Amino acid sequence: MVFEKIIEVLKKRGFKSSVRLAIMIYLLAKRRTYFSDIVEDLDMTPGNLWSHIEKLERDGLVEVRHIIDGRPRVVVIITEKGIEETIELLKMLFEVAREILKES
Repeated sequence: MVFEKIIEVLKKRGFKSSVRLAIMIYLLAKRRTYFSDIVEDLDMTPGNLWSHIEKLERDGLVEVRHIIDGRPRVVVIITEKGIEETIELLKMLFEVAREILKES
């Protein structure tokens, strides 16, 4: 069943946290963005966001680059693996939503 697969995906990948899932969906839309933009747009503290970004980077879902853009900045980029896994999870969630809507 789709529910079991979603739970398996959530446990195996970097999506164990709803915050990390939100970050990945945000990055899927943006592809790359400044760390400070994620802080502002997702209303997170820098420390909280950084701990999630480190886990996502360790799982190979995002890449972090330190650049000089007039001043030192941090850019967060979704990787191909991150794109594929986020899309796969979203497809599964849509499938579950379709099943639920059919039953109601």
